[in-house]
Amino acid sequence: MSRIRGALFIFLLLLSAAVLGTRALAQLHFPGLPGLPHLPGAQRLAIDAASRQLAPYVQANTPVRLDWSSAYPTVSEPPGGAFRPGAGHAGGAFSQRVASQLAHSPNGIVNLTPGDYALPIRVYCTDIHRHAHQPENYLVGPLRGARASVLTALYSKVGAARAPYHDVQSLSWTLQAGTRYGDMGQGTRALFDRLIPFMRSKILGNFTDQLRSQWSHFTIPGLPSFDSALNQMDGLGQTIQTYQSAQQQILANSSDFNALSAQLAPVDRSGGRTMQSVPWSEVAPNIYMRSPSTGDFGSVGEMDIRVTGPPGQTVPVPLESQILYPPGCPNCQPLTYNPEPTQPSGEDGGGGIPG
Repeated sequence: MSRIRGALFIFLLLLSAAVLGTRALAQLHFPGLPGLPHLPGAQRLAIDAASRQLAPYVQANTPVRLDWSSAYPTVSEPPGGAFRPGAGHAGGAFSQRVASQLAHSPNGIVNLTPGDYALPIRVYCTDIHRHAHQPENYLVGPLRGARASVLTALYSKVGAARAPYHDVQSLSWTLQAGTRYGDMGQGTRALFDRLIPFMRSKILGNFTDQLRSQWSHFTIPGLPSFDSALNQMDGLGQTIQTYQSAQQQILANSSDFNALSAQLAPVDRSGGRTMQSVPWSEVAPNIYMRSPSTGDFGSVGEMDIRVTGPPGQTVPVPLESQILYPPGCPNCQPLTYNPEPTQPSGEDGGGGIPG
């Protein structure tokens, strides 16, 4: 019998060497077998295996999924000649009409006829722990992620509601961080209930708690707890810790916007990348958009829109389901936006960024 056990052990040892490699095998520990080294690498192998299983879940459930490569195709000039917004297609009055449409459009779509439009917009930081640069230019891309529809609905409502910028930015960060509805600060939750109560079912869970629950279901021998494994999960663990840190900072600074901004979006005064001529993004057939005068988060800039097609035909324009990416600068913050009909009372005109 002992000879059979010995042969079986040798077989398993050779099989492990073939699967793991001899260097990994040398780190392993086989409890109950004398003469073999204690295996400090066994836990690491378990964490690596669980991380590989968790990564697709993280990708699928990330509140806002950032991808610079997803920016729409660009053209230097869209068909139709020089950009010339006509009467009623630019400025605050036009922005007010757009905001009125969006108030009844939770998917962020407005209906426009072919022509040129210049829309004043307020821009919002759409990442946590990424620097703001001054000045910066942006390309348009699709807003994606598990909470993209919630942010789209939020920005669709802001213009008509005249909600203060600082409050909206704080709510936006709260949503981006994956905070559950029940954990929001009192003021943030009140603004959510005022603007988009119909989206409450989308944020009943906490992103990092969902990841912890997923981890607990992995049946991998030697796997430690989720929290104790984070520091050994390399880039994935760092990403998860970023969300945990952001949630803590949002709750700790819920009444101090300047302190929160300094934590989540510190400003880099060295400046970003400024293009000589901002290209147009083709966001859909017959729809072109560009943002030629956008500053850092909180600024009021402009979104140029060209709609092509037969005169008089109504075209659905996906206005709010977009994100602005700073090209060639993945360390710079991307932006989302809403129409800015008029400057709300008590708001600074330059963005609310601490000096």
